[in-house]
Amino acid sequence: MAKAIEQLFIQEYEYVLQDESSLDTKWLYVYRAHGIAGVIIRWIEEAFPESPEYMSRQILELMLTAAKVFYVKDI
Repeated sequence: MAKAIEQLFIQEYEYVLQDESSLDTKWLYVYRAHGIAGVIIRWIEEAFPESPEYMSRQILELMLTAAKVFYVKDI
């Protein structure tokens, strides 16, 4: 499933990264594809508690969300 999502990203979408980013977009596509596949799998495992429309909006939001800052929590 993740590979199919990754191919869809490559064919249909293009991410624009911040100028200072050295990230290879290939790995961004892999990362996002596996994350979205995981969300879909969990939705299935939980017997579809939310509507397909709701999940579609959530996945679109995940595709657009980027963290500005990443903190390591004190343990």
